[in-house]
Amino acid sequence: MTEGTAAMIVHMGQAAGTAPAVRGHYSERTVVISDFSRLGLFASCPRCGVSSERLRPYITVDHRDDRALRLVICGACGWQDACDL
Repeated sequence: MTEGTAAMIVHMGQAAGTAPAVRGHYSERTVVISDFSRLGLFASCPRCGVSSERLRPYITVDHRDDRALRLVICGACGWQDACDL
């Protein structure tokens, strides 16, 4: 987690811009919030609810459409989301 993201979450210090929404299912026992750059902040997998510790970042190339992608993939259920790099 970046220092800027931590500051936005606890509302301390100066943060550049507004805080992005945290995606996923979160509860009082959620401790880990992972920052996946332009894909956003995740407290858990939006599909299965497993902790964001099981979400992994990947960078790949879509050769069909000739574009670089940043992905986040859940290690538990296989859910994924992507954006252009």
